[in-house]
Amino acid sequence: MNSIQLSFDDLLLDSPYFPLRISEVHIGHVFERLTVISGRIDRFVNGRQRTYFMCRCRCGVEKEIDTWQLTRGKTRSCGCLSSDVTAARNYRHGETLTRLYKAWSNMLTQCGQRREAIRDKLYEAWQHFLPFKEWALRNGYADRKWLKRKDNKLPFSPDNCLWISVEGNTKFCPGCDLELDHAQFYPSRSRSDGLTGLCKQCQRSGIDKAAQEFREGVRSLPATKECTKCHVVKPSSEFWLKENHRLHPWCKACHGKVLKAIYVKNRAKILEQGRAYRLAHPEIFCHTARKARNPRHMIVSRALWHRRRARLLAQGGSYTHDEWILLCKMCGNICLRCRERKNLTVDHVVPILLGGTNDISNLQPLCGSCNSHKHAKTIDYRPDHVRLAFAFELV
Repeated sequence: MNSIQLSFDDLLLDSPYFPLRISEVHIGHVFERLTVISGRIDRFVNGRQRTYFMCRCRCGVEKEIDTWQLTRGKTRSCGCLSSDVTAARNYRHGETLTRLYKAWSNMLTQCGQRREAIRDKLYEAWQHFLPFKEWALRNGYADRKWLKRKDNKLPFSPDNCLWISVEGNTKFCPGCDLELDHAQFYPSRSRSDGLTGLCKQCQRSGIDKAAQEFREGVRSLPATKECTKCHVVKPSSEFWLKENHRLHPWCKACHGKVLKAIYVKNRAKILEQGRAYRLAHPEIFCHTARKARNPRHMIVSRALWHRRRARLLAQGGSYTHDEWILLCKMCGNICLRCRERKNLTVDHVVPILLGGTNDISNLQPLCGSCNSHKHAKTIDYRPDHVRLAFAFELV
């Protein structure tokens, strides 16, 4: 009996399970979205020889694909096919950004947030958008028309709703179901007509209602709470208040530590995102950055801010840019507390909150960290010759 020497391809693919031999796969062969762009690549994986082909997907991604997966149709793309199939499966109507969809969404909002309330105030078929769209197109919907109920006590239904046209300087408010003058609406840049969806009265009532809920939520807060992270019982003021008028499970100190750790871990990524945004929107940052880099602008703006704060507190006083520069030179252009040469900030010897004035005689140069450390205390770090100069009005 003659012995027959079989090649790797014959041993692997001479089988009814393989629809295509490796030798039959050539450059330019197309498998669904994949196109072969190079010859076979043999590798040993876990002690077994595996064959790969470099393929280019229709989306442009190049990837090595296992031959078994490729010839049997197990791998048909680089992974983009799965996302496209999922998007097509979840596709409903594609009209989320249309004006008719916004009208349907506003109708649901007027019915309420809970499903029980929606069932009581809305026609059952209109809980889905497509039946509402069919009715709207059959009953004279247009871009300049608004949905209105004939009787506000009855639910939204085909027999109780109609489309009304608003012409001239009036607009329909869905909150109070009235046609009002444009002066009764706040301006809005995000809407096509330049006006808010609800009138001023409806918006004020909504704000008052939210404020009342907030006050009621604050009154019901406990006096103390245990932090779930450090397990220390602290006053309620040591916890952030969430939107649902409940206290955060972590205290402010633990919350700050976690946020700082996240920033330190992702600092490079956050800074890179900031740089990319500034490069993509130079028109926003060009003028602001140019002014921020100007030392004179920083000092002048700081002086104006201090003057306004002092005026509000009825303390008075002001200083000029030249006076501040002279004071820094007299102090050696260093921070008077840590004695280091850093970016200097304006500090009031006697804080304005404690009755100090905004005159140059009440100022001293400190770095940012030393200024924060001093806080609202009365501490004079100025040397004697500076104090004497102000005492004899030499500055």
